[in-house]
Amino acid sequence: MNGIAEGVRQIRGTSVNQVSGVQNVLVTAGTGVPTSGLVLTT
Repeated sequence: MNGIAEGVRQIRGTSVNQVSGVQNVLVTAGTGVPTSGLVLTT
């Protein structure tokens, strides 16, 4: 859940460690190998 929250903050532009020019965010989850993914976009 923390990855999703950080992805939303990046898209909104409110992250403490903001990446400039963010338009898309990929959030993955899984132990060792990503088993699920979520794409957030503006």
